[in-house]
Amino acid sequence: MAVKEDQVSPIEEGMPLWRRIERALLDDIAAGRIVAGEKIHNEIELADRFSAHRHTVRRAVASLVQKGALRIERGRGTFVHHDPIDYVIGRRTRFEENLLRQNRNHRGKMLWFAETSAAPPVAAALAIREGTKVLVADTINSDNDIPISLARLFLPAKRFHGFPEAYEEAKGSVTAALNICGVPDFVRHFTRISTRLPTVDDAKLLRQPTSLPILQIESIEADLKGVPIKYATARYAGERVNLVLTTQDEGAGTRRAR
Repeated sequence: MAVKEDQVSPIEEGMPLWRRIERALLDDIAAGRIVAGEKIHNEIELADRFSAHRHTVRRAVASLVQKGALRIERGRGTFVHHDPIDYVIGRRTRFEENLLRQNRNHRGKMLWFAETSAAPPVAAALAIREGTKVLVADTINSDNDIPISLARLFLPAKRFHGFPEAYEEAKGSVTAALNICGVPDFVRHFTRISTRLPTVDDAKLLRQPTSLPILQIESIEADLKGVPIKYATARYAGERVNLVLTTQDEGAGTRRAR
């Protein structure tokens, strides 16, 4: 919607047009109409939206870049800035713990789950026989409603038959859900990191372009007796995460997710 004099609030009266454009774009970001890492409209489109000259739009965008709200990538366009999360991968790796340590707001949601027979790669990862029943669940994890990762989890069905209900009770925390299912602690046994372009569906859920690479992390976790309990493949929005590898626990197992 164009910014017109008869549409502005009293507080905006007398405010230069470029300031009102700046404010409108900030409102779009705050309301989630454009999210971190997302490309905003180009100068021509913004000029049309706000019934403004391109130089006026350029001034508003330059101000937001200076304030750190936007960033310009030469040859690609202007994007909403987002400070990437330091995602620590160590002996104990917990998504929600990583966010809590950085004063982020974790939110997990289950998109889908089913019971199926373990295919060879899943059976090998969980050290079970091929065809053994496993639970498979797709989840999405966010930071203040900004999508960070998608994950597909595989768990032995016999041991974790109540996992979907536990995940809901734990309000989207996998760590707390496993605790409810009788696993108070677990450790990372295997991690494989790769990059690829997202599928159309993944890009839509992560709210990012299909041309922007994602990080893919394959992992196996085991209980303290060494029995594998979870095999997962996770896809992370590449611009929103820094991977930090450590040989230390980094306190991840000392504070339980709520």
